[in-house]
Amino acid sequence: AWDILQVHFEGTTQVQSSRKDLLATKFENLAMEEHESVADFSSRLSSLVQESRTLGKIYKDAKLVKKLLRCLPSKFTPYKAGLSANPISESITYDEMVGKL
Repeated sequence: AWDILQVHFEGTTQVQSSRKDLLATKFENLAMEEHESVADFSSRLSSLVQESRTLGKIYKDAKLVKKLLRCLPSKFTPYKAGLSANPISESITYDEMVGKL
């Protein structure tokens, strides 16, 4: 009975694998729009990360911080340069980085 419920609600292993691949592609292609606020982009990224987590894909904070910094529009260039030069940016959590921006 459990297997039937699991397949019904989560899909087969093949479906789950396809969803993971799709979410990974969405993660890599996700970009912040020039007019978009950091809060709005962070919300989109967090939703994608949460959906991935339900399928067993866990993104570490370091990867999320790097993704966030890479996606910032050009108006953040001076700020990004300062953060990149600071070694603390290696150990900061994703939520802390969003708060700093």
